[in-house]
Amino acid sequence: GRERGTMMEESWAASGARLLLPVNLSFSRRPVEIDFPGEESLGGRRARRLDVLDDSVTLVGPAGEVRVDVAGGAWSALPIDEPGADRSGGAFKLRFFLDFPSGAERNDVTLPPGRVFFSGVGFADVAGVTEWSGDEADRSAVRRSVVRVDGAGNGLMREGRLTCKRNGPLNLWGSFGDTNAILGRYRVDSAEMPAVERELDAVDTA
Repeated sequence: GRERGTMMEESWAASGARLLLPVNLSFSRRPVEIDFPGEESLGGRRARRLDVLDDSVTLVGPAGEVRVDVAGGAWSALPIDEPGADRSGGAFKLRFFLDFPSGAERNDVTLPPGRVFFSGVGFADVAGVTEWSGDEADRSAVRRSVVRVDGAGNGLMREGRLTCKRNGPLNLWGSFGDTNAILGRYRVDSAEMPAVERELDAVDTA
């Protein structure tokens, strides 16, 4: 359904329909360089490779199954540096993108052709989430929302946000920063990814 705060047209997802696209991803440690000028949300041009394990995904629409092309992109683990932010559990920003060359559509929900950005939170030490701000009920809710990705304590929040760029003449087509429209949410069912401590060290010392 329509997400609060979205900048999409008023008719977009007004029916409450959802567009579900299950995608299997591989987070690689292999470095990649994003085309100039890079991606603001990933911290610039340097990132890590993100592979899609299937060339396309399938959604079920009114006419039956529809194949949607999806291409791999890049990912970054970025430090949380906002003043007053809670960093317990080694919390970090997880940012990545995928490319949908032809977009996708289901009822009145459309995914515009191009790049879709994913914004979430990860933890380098899930056990440390016990120190998360708030009362014990809040901390327990956070722990239940974390998907462990390895035996070393890394984890990801189960849900995150989806956005796409909506640059235009009002912001000079992104010349002074991107304008992003909220598309919806993504959900992590299971995950494996490289340990992030070294990624964050590389960001901090770059």
